[in-house]
Amino acid sequence: MIKSTFLAALENAVLLLGKAAALFLFAWLVGPAAQGAFTLFLSAFALITTVSIFGLDTSNNFFGAKALSGRRRAALFGNSLLLALPFSAICVTLMLGLRFFTNILGELSDTLFILLLIDAPLGLLFLATGSLLYGANRFGVRLAGTAFHMLVFLAGLGIEAGSGTLSAEAGMFWWSIGLGLTTLFWLVICWYDSEGLPFAHIPTFKRQMRYALRSYPYFMMSVANFRLDNFIVAGLLGLPALGIYSVAVAAVEVFLYLPRSLVNATLTHQASSKTPSGAKVIRPLLGVLIAILPIALLAPPAGVLILFSSEFTPAATTTVLLLPGIYAMALGAVGSFYLFARARTALASKAAALGAVATLLSNFALIPLLGIHGAAIATSLSYGTFCLYVLRAIAREDNVSLLSLIRPDWAVLTYLRARLARSHT
Repeated sequence: MIKSTFLAALENAVLLLGKAAALFLFAWLVGPAAQGAFTLFLSAFALITTVSIFGLDTSNNFFGAKALSGRRRAALFGNSLLLALPFSAICVTLMLGLRFFTNILGELSDTLFILLLIDAPLGLLFLATGSLLYGANRFGVRLAGTAFHMLVFLAGLGIEAGSGTLSAEAGMFWWSIGLGLTTLFWLVICWYDSEGLPFAHIPTFKRQMRYALRSYPYFMMSVANFRLDNFIVAGLLGLPALGIYSVAVAAVEVFLYLPRSLVNATLTHQASSKTPSGAKVIRPLLGVLIAILPIALLAPPAGVLILFSSEFTPAATTTVLLLPGIYAMALGAVGSFYLFARARTALASKAAALGAVATLLSNFALIPLLGIHGAAIATSLSYGTFCLYVLRAIAREDNVSLLSLIRPDWAVLTYLRARLARSHT
């Protein structure tokens, strides 16, 4: 699991660097409104693809980890390709409905909406193949594909910035090119891993979809919990306010990248373990999060004040208000994937549903009163609700007390300190 987590951490570091570079370019060269459009596009992409894939990505990860032969992987891959067509039709229908019958995507320009129409169905293949690679323990291939995607995106941003034509539309065009090429690469690798032609297999299909639909409520509620604040801020306060808010979110989400690296490694390894243990995942993570707390409190607001113009100054306070929620989401997300590994998808779904309800109620109550600071407080409240339910569920499943589950384990830090001491001697 250590190697998988390390590779997943590198992949998330690449995503972090790509997002940070884009954020700086948009914020410095174009302004808060363009940064807001960039954030809204990515949020819409995440929302629509998560809703339209119906949990198939997590199901592929779960069954891919248990597949012991190329023939089983070929069945998983073939079924995924078969499902891509109807899921894409649902995806496009959903986007058209959101565009013309609600104002959820109303802030996106026509060009960005057309790109989204192209990218979202492609994103379903991206998620399905990427999850198969996770299940097959192909974390290195995932890393290579993600790095290539970000390289194309940043190269395109550099070209646009150098020619003075940088805009949210131009930037997302290059992001879309990278997405398409990466998806093609992952399709080729999944085909190779199938050791022959992929094929549809009804018994495997039934198992895939049964698990997928059990996990689907979690991801639908989770993406609402994690992304709805962006749509609400954009709708109530406008794209410039969303641009400022997204800078604060990006500054503190740095501390989510280690937990995000753990989620798929947790599912892959705990699903195949004969002695799964939530404490082995939660306690070391909590120890690391506590150790870096001083940095997490001081670095994001200082970074906002030093690196960005005065337009973004409100984001400094927002980072501090967001931090409790970021820590709660770190523990809750990893804990949820442990529940998936134990096939306790309903418990994770209930936690995400509670978080989504808290997101809606608290955002609509606090944003009109406090602006982006209200959005940050609402985020911490909703993520905290989600995390508490997940931890209580794990404690019940593992038959341990909640206090023993959240007792920090300093083993990771002790190991790193020992390695550092040996390197100096």
